[in-house]
Amino acid sequence: MRTRPPEISDADVAALLQRSWGLAATSVEYRPVGFGSHHWAVVTDGARWFLTIDDLDTKRRTRDEPRAAVQDRLRAALAAARDLADTGLTFVVAPLPASDGDVVVPLDDRFTAALYPHVDGAARAWGDALSSSDRLAVLDLAIGVHGATSRHARVEDLAVPKLDDLHTALADIGRPWTGGPFAEPARRLLAEHRTGLRRMLEHHRRLARSVLADRDRFVLTHGEPHPGNTMLTEDGLVLVDWDTALVAPPERDLWMIAGDDHTVPRAYTSATGRRVDGDAITCYRLGWDIADIAIYVSLLHDEHTSTDDVTESWRQLQHLLRPTERWPQLLG
Repeated sequence: MRTRPPEISDADVAALLQRSWGLAATSVEYRPVGFGSHHWAVVTDGARWFLTIDDLDTKRRTRDEPRAAVQDRLRAALAAARDLADTGLTFVVAPLPASDGDVVVPLDDRFTAALYPHVDGAARAWGDALSSSDRLAVLDLAIGVHGATSRHARVEDLAVPKLDDLHTALADIGRPWTGGPFAEPARRLLAEHRTGLRRMLEHHRRLARSVLADRDRFVLTHGEPHPGNTMLTEDGLVLVDWDTALVAPPERDLWMIAGDDHTVPRAYTSATGRRVDGDAITCYRLGWDIADIAIYVSLLHDEHTSTDDVTESWRQLQHLLRPTERWPQLLG
């Protein structure tokens, strides 16, 4: 996240590291990177670490989901990553267990933390273009994950986060929104595209029913193996950010790795013997966009101010609802 949470000071972070991991921090620095979690670079007696703190309120899938349920879901995903690393998958950058053995540590009832070793390497960004060989290199990692198991990982249900908030916003579209500087522009944009958006929601529901019916195809997945979650190190490519790990159809990873490169599905089938389901690819691609739309609409419909994160959310919402660029057959 680009905007630092005002509730958490560097002293809070240092105290947490000492209390939960027995580490005495000599340097604590907030890093405005990524979207979804807050990050700190930490130095302790020459060792370097990367601390991630999640706001359970922003990670709720529905407005009334208990914080404890959000924390349990996050813990299951990160514990799955720890399982993979412990079984020898060296490309998995997994969290370091705290002194009590847990991979997720509460800072208070709203914020939780996970600690990672610092990784030296070349980082990529979300939208970076990848060559076919780059995609196949990431595919190799995904194949390794798909062939592994975890006793902690939960099973996919294809629920779209913040969908209840999106439906609330659509029902509220006939009157002005007054929550902040982007509220009314967001309302007008949503009003313009509401018919197409409802078509997107219905198409995704149909696809999801079909995808979930074939549980025999499910494997352990990372969930977001995009360029921003890979790093090239001296020892090879690694995968970071495992908070989305689930047992799911392989297409949950494959759609993001493949993009428009048709060699990736063919290579996957050749290596694993598993067919690639085109409807499942579409389901995940469409579900990703719907989730982003729902998250941004939820933020802009509620009370907000003009922070960097809010401004970026407004920019992304406009991009997602351009029918000629995203889903012309549904939004157009």
